[in-house]
Amino acid sequence: MSDEEDRIAKWNRIPTQDEIDARLYNSRVPSIMLNKTAMPDGPGAPGCWFGGEPTLPPNIEWPYRPALFDAPSFPMHFLLQLDLTQVPRLAAYPDIPTTGTLFFFVEPLVAPLWGAILDGGYVIYVEDDVSTQASRPMPPLPDLSSHADLWSSDLTDATKGRGFKPWNLDFLVYEGYAAPNYHTDNDASLLHQAIRGSGGKVQDVLEAQTADRRILTDGSQEFVPHYLFGNIRFQTEWQLPDRTQLSPIDLAIPTDEPPRKLLAVAADEDFGYLPLHDGWIEYWIAAEDLRSRDFDKTFFVLRRN
Repeated sequence: MSDEEDRIAKWNRIPTQDEIDARLYNSRVPSIMLNKTAMPDGPGAPGCWFGGEPTLPPNIEWPYRPALFDAPSFPMHFLLQLDLTQVPRLAAYPDIPTTGTLFFFVEPLVAPLWGAILDGGYVIYVEDDVSTQASRPMPPLPDLSSHADLWSSDLTDATKGRGFKPWNLDFLVYEGYAAPNYHTDNDASLLHQAIRGSGGKVQDVLEAQTADRRILTDGSQEFVPHYLFGNIRFQTEWQLPDRTQLSPIDLAIPTDEPPRKLLAVAADEDFGYLPLHDGWIEYWIAAEDLRSRDFDKTFFVLRRN
C-alpha cells in the first residue's frame, strides 16, 4: 500500500464510539470569553475594557508602527486593557501572571497581509498597579493623505486616528475543544467531525448565555465572540512559523512546545474594528517568552473567516 493509499484508508476508517469519546475528552481546552457588557459603560470587571484610553503609565512609550516605504511611523491603536488580578485563573495556563496589567495594541491602518504579520500588533505588560494612573489618549497621527494606497478598510471612519470606542467587559469561563490539525492528523474524518460538532455546540451555548448582552445599535442579535488564552474558534489551529518570518499562518512548523494564544478578537462594529471585514486577529507568544514575561515578543496573526 502506498503512503497516499494508507493516508486515505486512515481518513476513511470508522472509529468506535469509545475512540470518539476518548478523543473528545482529550481535546477539551479550558477557555475564557471576553464578555462585553450590554451597554458600553455597563458595570464590568475593574481595570478591563476594550477601546477608549488605557491607563498606560507615562514613562512607558506608546507603541508605533515603524515607517513603511515612504510613509512615516505612526501610533498604533489601543485595543484592550486587562487587569490580570480580575482575570479568572485557569490551571492549564499557570504561566499567565496573576498580577499586573496587559495592554494590547493593533496597527489597523496598513492594508493587512493574511497570516503572521510583523509589526501588526504589540503587547505591553506592566507589573505595577495602574489603577491610579491617568488615562492616555492616542497620540495624533501624522499626515497620511499622500499614502492612501497603503491603507486598509479595517476601521470605521469614526475610529480612524481617534481610537476605538470604549466598551466594558467581564469574563465567562467555559470549556472548548482543540480542533485537529489537518496537516499532521489525518486519522478518521469522523473523529474530526465529532470534535468540530462538539465545538459548534459549545459556541451555541455561549451564544445563548450572552444573548441579553447583545443590544447593538441596529437592534440585531449578532454574536461576536472574543477569547482569552485557550480560546478555540472551532477551526484547525496551525502551529506558528517563527515570529521573525512573514510566513502564512497555515504552515505547520514542528515544535516541542507550541506557542500560547493570548487573545483572539473578532471583527466588531461595536468598538469599530473590522479586520478583513469579518475576520479576526490573534496574539500569540512563545512558551518560554510567556514564562519570562517577555510580552514585547508577542506574535500578531490575522485570520479570515
